[in-house]
Amino acid sequence: MKRTRHRKCLAAVLLTLLAACGGSGSKQKLYDPPVIAIDPPERDVVLPASLGAGDVWTYDLCIKNTVSGSLLTVSSVTLDQTPCPGDPEDVFVLTWGEGVAFPMAIAGPGDGPAVGKPESACVILTYTAPDAVCVRTATVHVRSDTRDADERDLMVRFTVSIPTPHIVASPPVVDLGMVEVGQSAESFLALRNTGLADLVVPEVRYKGSTGFSFTWRCRWAGDEEPEEPIEKWVPVSGGTEPGSLGDSACAEPLTIPANEEYKVRVRYDAVNNLPAKAFVTFLSNDPDYEASAGSGVDVEFWANVSGPCLRASPDKVDFGTVIKNSFHAEPVELFSCGDKTVEVTSLELQAGPQSPFRLDLQGIGTPSGTEPLVLASGERKTFLVTYLPEAVKTAQDGTVLSDTDTIRVANSSPRPEVLIPVSGMAVEGKKPVCDFKVTSPKEGEVEDGGSVLVLDRLSFYDQSYDPMPGGGIVAWEWSATTPPGSADIFQPSYTFPTPTFEVNVVGDYLFCLKVFNKIGISSDQCCKLVHVKAGEGCVVELTWETPNDPDPTDQCGTGKNCGSDMDLHIVHRYAGGPDIDKDGQPDGFFDKKWDCFWSNPRPTWVEGGDPVLDQPRLDRDDTDGAGPENFHYDRSPPGECYKVGVHYWDDHTFGASVPTLRVFLDGDLKYEKKAPKMKMQDMWEAGEVCCANPDKPFVEYEVGGAPVIIPQYVNPEFNFNP
Repeated sequence: MKRTRHRKCLAAVLLTLLAACGGSGSKQKLYDPPVIAIDPPERDVVLPASLGAGDVWTYDLCIKNTVSGSLLTVSSVTLDQTPCPGDPEDVFVLTWGEGVAFPMAIAGPGDGPAVGKPESACVILTYTAPDAVCVRTATVHVRSDTRDADERDLMVRFTVSIPTPHIVASPPVVDLGMVEVGQSAESFLALRNTGLADLVVPEVRYKGSTGFSFTWRCRWAGDEEPEEPIEKWVPVSGGTEPGSLGDSACAEPLTIPANEEYKVRVRYDAVNNLPAKAFVTFLSNDPDYEASAGSGVDVEFWANVSGPCLRASPDKVDFGTVIKNSFHAEPVELFSCGDKTVEVTSLELQAGPQSPFRLDLQGIGTPSGTEPLVLASGERKTFLVTYLPEAVKTAQDGTVLSDTDTIRVANSSPRPEVLIPVSGMAVEGKKPVCDFKVTSPKEGEVEDGGSVLVLDRLSFYDQSYDPMPGGGIVAWEWSATTPPGSADIFQPSYTFPTPTFEVNVVGDYLFCLKVFNKIGISSDQCCKLVHVKAGEGCVVELTWETPNDPDPTDQCGTGKNCGSDMDLHIVHRYAGGPDIDKDGQPDGFFDKKWDCFWSNPRPTWVEGGDPVLDQPRLDRDDTDGAGPENFHYDRSPPGECYKVGVHYWDDHTFGASVPTLRVFLDGDLKYEKKAPKMKMQDMWEAGEVCCANPDKPFVEYEVGGAPVIIPQYVNPEFNFNP
């Protein structure tokens, strides 16, 4: 019995809470409620297809609180599973590590020693593969008081599928041509595994003319145990009794992983000038062949086959599953593989007019005994097989059956009939029906045309369905049309069935979805419009464009820079600080109490006032490109105006950026301004925002009619390491 251990190291999340009066230049984002995270982060886990009966597979799942200064309460971790008939009770078992017991509180990063709580809790899911093969599922539920309501029952789904291999040999005839006595010729044969599971070839049977040989790779019985399998030449023995490569020759069979191929070299050493042929059968675990009965994929080796020869490619045509009354076509090539011309005297479907398949012989004509299709040596001709099913073929119990037929190619070669199987399955063609739900942690379900507040993280839930019997939705394609300045994207991916999206810029968002069923039929696109409002009070929004940033939506996290970093500064009239612009007056920027910026995101400007309504805040600090950064003041004192600055902290090698400021009062856009390109360390003194004056909400600063941009604006009290 083998054991497979799957474990990822839990990445440390370093979010350090910087005091409002601190002087460090390191930057951080502030959040109050706890936010759950799991490691590994995957929500849908597919178990390895190689697990056999008795194999044990384990998965370590660790729970984390990503917000410093908060406690995440995990009330329970439970397991639901869907067993197969006859399964023992312990197919899936959920346990937890030493010291873990639920309910329990989990501290934020770095808070554990101070609050006496662990910073993570790990559980272990163990799967023991039973003898029976079937689809099994299990779901781990992690219930907590995390910030987002839709994550409070976090689910991780585990699936045990039944993958199968499929063997394809190409070409079906390896023709080595004419080989003179004493000479040799080589070619290749590809064994491809087009299935989803490992293809095992335990035996090869062969017979035919002396002189043929082929290569085979395995751990050969009787050899000293090699580190890797060895490839050897296997001669085809002449005579009537077939030879065999099985477990007596190979200690371990050849295994071809899914979507890979193994190339077999084929050689003929001519001992005479007579036509030579060999016949090889590859037995495998492909369920389409019954290996125990000697059934496998057959290949022929030819040499010195004088005279006419005809080969069809592909040697069988499968249209797969198609919609009733839809038209499909596949090409078939006829190849004259001998050294003489070959005549095709008939090309027809055996089922005749009743067949849903048709032959399109345009370009080659309809061959007959009196007017054959003549192919010179090496010549190729192509015709089409079409499939237009007008009905769904079913069994008495309602099971959908395949349509089948055979193309019969009568010709003048030693193989007088080339038979090409044709198949396809027709189903009722109905498009999937697209629908989805949008929810907000603050607003609950958001209807089409509904409104949410800026910086909400919306959750999307697919509610589409496939009306076709036995169908199902298997792929998703989300898209978003966003207002100018937005650089957010669906997380973790636009192809995820239940993604999230942070609406970080005020404006209208159009969210759309298209779904696909198992046979690739797509739905019509369905869309919902969401209005994103600034909310009550005064909001100053900063976004920016960096022309040299190829992807302003990427987010690389700690230790890697994915975009430029601009900062919003809102300065109270009491602010002091150094005179960096050398105008004889304190600039106010970087004041540790009276400048609301990334190092002082929640200052106290009104003593004794309401801690939320009467104090300003910086809701968002973006460090990796595009923004936004948002200043919010719910209840600004009348008559007060505040200086607004935009500082280009670090370009992270992406070069110049162009910032845009927008001012909203009680949800209405009152002012918008785009500045010229700024270089790293430039400061744009944009003007003053008057939050309580709707008639004149913004006063611009200008010099000679141009914006005030101060180069090389560096405060020595803040560390800067470009």
